[in-house]
Amino acid sequence: MAELLNARIRAGKIRLTGSVTIPTGLDSVDVAVATISGSAAPGLDPALVTVTVSGGNISLYAWRFTSNSNPTLIASTTAIDVEWMAFKYETR
Repeated sequence: MAELLNARIRAGKIRLTGSVTIPTGLDSVDVAVATISGSAAPGLDPALVTVTVSGGNISLYAWRFTSNSNPTLIASTTAIDVEWMAFKYETR
C-alpha cells in the first residue's frame, strides 16, 4: 500500500433525472462515490444510483425498477437529489 501524501477532493449535490456527466476539475479521478440524498428508503423510481469515471469526469446514473413484478433496472424518470464525491490521490 502506497503512503498517501495528498488527496484532492471535489464534491457536490445535483438534481438528477436519468444520467449526467460532471466535469470535476481534476485531471483524473481515482475513486468516485454517489448516493441518493436523504433518509427515506428508495422506492421503485428511483431505486439506485451508480457512478462511472472517465478521465476527470464522473457520470451519474439513476435507475428504477421496471415494475413491482419486474426487477429489471431501467433509467429513472423521477428527479432526485444526489450527492457525489470524486478523489484524486497523490502518492510518494
